[in-house]
Amino acid sequence: QHIEAEGGLTGTALLAYFGGPPYGYTPGVVKGCVVGLLRASKLRVQPEAGAEITAVRDAGVKDLFDKDRSFRRATLFPAGDDDIGVQGRARICKFFEKQLGHPMDREDHAIADAVALHFPQLAQQQRRVDSALNRLPDPPDTPPELKTLGEILERCVASARQTKPTVKLVKRHLDALRDGVTTLRVYDAELTDEAIRAVTAADGVLNNQVAQLKAAHVNATNVEAAGVRIQAQLGLDKPWRDIAALDDDLEEARAAYVAERKKQLQWQEGQAEAARARLKARDGFSILTSDQSHRVLRPLAGALTDTTDAAVAPTLVALKDPFLLKLQRAEDEANGFLDEILSEGEKPLIVRCDLSGSLRNREITTEADIDALVDEIRERLLPLVKDDKRVRLL
Repeated sequence: QHIEAEGGLTGTALLAYFGGPPYGYTPGVVKGCVVGLLRASKLRVQPEAGAEITAVRDAGVKDLFDKDRSFRRATLFPAGDDDIGVQGRARICKFFEKQLGHPMDREDHAIADAVALHFPQLAQQQRRVDSALNRLPDPPDTPPELKTLGEILERCVASARQTKPTVKLVKRHLDALRDGVTTLRVYDAELTDEAIRAVTAADGVLNNQVAQLKAAHVNATNVEAAGVRIQAQLGLDKPWRDIAALDDDLEEARAAYVAERKKQLQWQEGQAEAARARLKARDGFSILTSDQSHRVLRPLAGALTDTTDAAVAPTLVALKDPFLLKLQRAEDEANGFLDEILSEGEKPLIVRCDLSGSLRNREITTEADIDALVDEIRERLLPLVKDDKRVRLL
């Protein structure tokens, strides 16, 4: 009554008033009464420094009552109008009970305690969901409900030591908290490691197997249809939902890819074998020792792509044209080794003669053109042959 009548007064004034006649209360009794009034939400205290205190759980309460100087310099005010309201507290408590499984008394300090207990856990849960979303290929945008929830949780956790501001924040954002927590629970339950792996695997098939078959112009209607369905699923806001429905399409694409890759590798082996046959058909190869033969043929083995049927690198396209160039260089190298071996000792020296410059892009229209070409080739080759050299044409 005295605080209300005065409209607020300092701790020094309160102790002086009730410490003198006719009361004569000791400072401990006065402070004990203030604690009871604070616990009953009948008054609020503004310390000399720091935030306003409205509950015995607030930051600064211990110093306020343990230190005589702090109490004397604080100002005590009537609690004022209840801006939370009975219905507001009921709605808040219903939220904690229904959404978080936390029944509690409809009091401000209980609400603030619940915030301090649960909201850091919700913030951690949201960070887990954000991390899971970022692990997805082409991560989708964070839902607006979760963005808003994160901002509210941060503000509430920061103010959790001050009861009244925390309760006001919860009341003001109660609808957003309810929607956000509901969405958070759904996302956290669905975004399992298994779901993330499934989405990542589907994305890998689309961007590797399906894309490579298309780039290699492999006409497979079943794979094209599967690719359309996979792309549609991955384009959804929540691609992890019903991701198991793609199992048959993914298997179809993988099987077609493995079959085509196996075909390409077998073709490589056939090309390499043809190159080996050309080398073995050269005069003198049959008399090589096993070590010499191995040395000559080794470049051809190195030209083959070191990969497996199921691997995604190098690509299907890279297994063809680049391989032919590599094989050609390997065959040239192998022929060079064979030339060296067959030219050893007293054997005739094998020299290489490149006639491509004389033959490439040359137009022949008359018999005279043919004779001129033959004479040109004769002039280049005849001196080499007269020197007892063997000539290998390139």
